[in-house]
Amino acid sequence: MRTGTRRTGVRRGRRTRVAGTALLGVALLAACSGGGEDAAGAGGDDASGAETVVVEEEPEAPPAFAAEPAAILTEEAFTPPMPAAVLGDAVFLADHTGLTRFDAEGTETGRAEPEHPVIQVPDTIPEDSLDQAQAGVRSVQTPLAGEVDGTPVVFSGFPVQLPAGEGLEIIAADAGTGERVWNAAFVPEEWGAAPPRVSASTSLLGYHDDLLILQIVKDRMMSSTYAISVPDAAVAWSDTDAHFSLAVHEDVIIAREIVDGGLMGPLAGLSPVDGSVVWRRADDETNGGAGFGPVLRVGLPDGLKSALVSTADGSLLATDEDGLPTGSPHCVHDPTTDIVVCGADSGAVAVDADGAVLWSLSRDDDGWSGVPTGTDEGIVFVDRGEDAPPVAVNAADGEVVNEDSGVAPALFGSGFGVVREGPVLTLHPRAD
Repeated sequence: MRTGTRRTGVRRGRRTRVAGTALLGVALLAACSGGGEDAAGAGGDDASGAETVVVEEEPEAPPAFAAEPAAILTEEAFTPPMPAAVLGDAVFLADHTGLTRFDAEGTETGRAEPEHPVIQVPDTIPEDSLDQAQAGVRSVQTPLAGEVDGTPVVFSGFPVQLPAGEGLEIIAADAGTGERVWNAAFVPEEWGAAPPRVSASTSLLGYHDDLLILQIVKDRMMSSTYAISVPDAAVAWSDTDAHFSLAVHEDVIIAREIVDGGLMGPLAGLSPVDGSVVWRRADDETNGGAGFGPVLRVGLPDGLKSALVSTADGSLLATDEDGLPTGSPHCVHDPTTDIVVCGADSGAVAVDADGAVLWSLSRDDDGWSGVPTGTDEGIVFVDRGEDAPPVAVNAADGEVVNEDSGVAPALFGSGFGVVREGPVLTLHPRAD
């Protein structure tokens, strides 16, 4: 893997300071001296008689985290999505019945649960995802940060038993206390005559102008998109059979049209305000999709390769010809720089918000190895497995800025990172 020095200004840089005495006196003396007089003496000292010394400080320590965890948050994160979110100095961990707040030291400090009884709570959770599907275990989805009346909160969704039947309840936990401060419950319109027979899960895709965008999956097949008005705590609009929503970025929902009675068709962009179509790729032959900021990773028709497309209009940004690894490489989005890095053991590529390829590295030619796990202020952390230490890489140019970052976190808070190793989530303090 390439090594080098991180570019100044991406996250940390050198700082200079001027040491000297009576600088104000120097200015006054220079202003009062005659036009033909040299303010400095023959020896080259300044007019105050003191030397001006420029001291260049050493760069700050490279980004790193303690290899040993300060706390174990859970050992039961068996379902595929990341069940945690970080907001400031707190971690919020979702499970099948609620949302738990941990502080920066990993101490539990709050808990929020739905108002109504939660249903579909498994007695045990198989570790294998195929066994989970066969057992009908619903996935615990990733919590989402947002606001309620200007207060920072974290949202999470649960299937519940309502007076009108089986439905969903979305709750918001206060970022500071972890207590439930808001909730909205409803029965999806398509559940009235046919509630879930096995399980239902709610993906919180995004938060846009007081609207919470949800993708509801029933029995792992039937899906629908809902927008919940946070001020009204009620459904604002729904799309129950036309589109399967994949991600939300800025002012667009990226979705796939549902065609031929349930198959996923071309990509489309929907308005978060009312669900109307704002763009559509009629000639789209890609499949699937996962969102990473301004980029959507999709599959290509041959089933072996992926591509990156723009969330703004669905245009093609990068393929394997640009260095994108084959298969489904893991991607991470850095909000600070708006750069997306996708990588696998065979190589990695980075694109900016406009789709320009910033750099690409291959295993054979450049020595790249590892999978990007997360980003923090322009720095990408890469897990290289058991045989090599994790590294920190500059998102802007691919240069290694720390050849041993301790661990490779997936989430980052104020002074700590969260690492996922299979079903185990651990909290690691910064070591830089």
